[in-house]
Amino acid sequence: MVKHRLSHSVRPRTAVLLAALALICGLGLGLVLGATHPELVTGPARTAPSEAPPNDPRSVAGQPDTFAVFWEAWGIIHEKFLDHAALEDRRLTHGAIRGLLQSLADPNTSFQTPEERRVETPGYSGRLAGIGVYLEVRDGRVAVSTPIEDTPASRAGIRSGDVILAIDGQSVAGLALPEVVLRIRGPAGTDVTLTLQRTDGTGPVDLTVVRAEIRLVSARGQMVAPAIGLLRLTAFTAGSDEETGAVLDELGQAGARALVLDLRGNAGGLLEPAVAVASRFVSVGPIAWREDSRGERQPYDRHADRALIDWPLAVLLDGGTASAAEVFAAAMRDAGRAPLIGQRTYGKATIQHLHELSDGSGLHVTTARWVSPAGTRLDQGGLTPDIPVDTARTDAADPALEQAIQHLHQVLSTPAQPTRAHQPRSGWVAGIR
Repeated sequence: MVKHRLSHSVRPRTAVLLAALALICGLGLGLVLGATHPELVTGPARTAPSEAPPNDPRSVAGQPDTFAVFWEAWGIIHEKFLDHAALEDRRLTHGAIRGLLQSLADPNTSFQTPEERRVETPGYSGRLAGIGVYLEVRDGRVAVSTPIEDTPASRAGIRSGDVILAIDGQSVAGLALPEVVLRIRGPAGTDVTLTLQRTDGTGPVDLTVVRAEIRLVSARGQMVAPAIGLLRLTAFTAGSDEETGAVLDELGQAGARALVLDLRGNAGGLLEPAVAVASRFVSVGPIAWREDSRGERQPYDRHADRALIDWPLAVLLDGGTASAAEVFAAAMRDAGRAPLIGQRTYGKATIQHLHELSDGSGLHVTTARWVSPAGTRLDQGGLTPDIPVDTARTDAADPALEQAIQHLHQVLSTPAQPTRAHQPRSGWVAGIR
């Protein structure tokens, strides 16, 4: 993970302004495991709290009229609102911050209470207690993005696209994504009952799932055809690079000479593991560019210490492929290493910094975007596959995987193809269309 640690001093008057900004009235995807991770870059930054009482209109003397109006409203609410039990400053402050961020109309710039941050943090390390699903917001409702393989959720029959209607009999209508996650999480060995609207439109149906400690093995492998291996990357966590190396060793010993990289349902995660894994397959850099609000770009180069896997590749994508997974896939495509097979990706490739506030809450603030090595902005509609294929899987068929195997069989049977796979993107596009 790339960390940007920001430190600065705040003068008293500026501190008052910052406090007012924080109090003026978050939406977003959040990593829950689950939920879909909103960020690629995080780093703590603390701002000094205001010395002025938060409910004192005089604290904004000399500040812009906009803030005076806010404090005026704050004072009226404290003085006149009927339910005084609801006038808890911490609750009002957090609500005001959420309103401020919502007005930005950026679903990835979001606020987290200290409790919500505790939901997110374990996912970075690859361990947590829960049922094992990634969640996302679809059309205003919380839905399952991907159930993690071999977890209580997948064994209970929870499927991608299932909409969560209630948890333990309590409706989730109106709850933010982190609040839904908090209700699903719980100690290992305890039950949680989810009321679901199924992907085929049937339901509601109740499924009771026993929570467990979830170890997120982000890289799994198997042989899927003679000389062809499959590397399934479900997320990019702190352990992804090491896990990938172990899988590649096993596949090599099993006789693999070509590889399918399956990123379907990979909601992203941390940037550095994605760059490290990509460095095993790409001989030149950069892996991606970081573009700020001024249009200036900073390269993220391949890790020169990674041994290069010189196998023909194919990459599988779907609508659940997002964030760091899109950065990874674009690097494979732009280096001429692999065709993209499947369906258009999610299109989430902006960068958020995590600013830790003085009470332990946090702001994920969008500060930049990822651009592919060839210059494609990844936040504009996602990646279009080179070979469009239905990615729906059944027990009997997996059309996208079958297409990838067919492509790699052709590569392995054509002597010139392995060399051509290392040319710029146009080198293989003409050969597969």
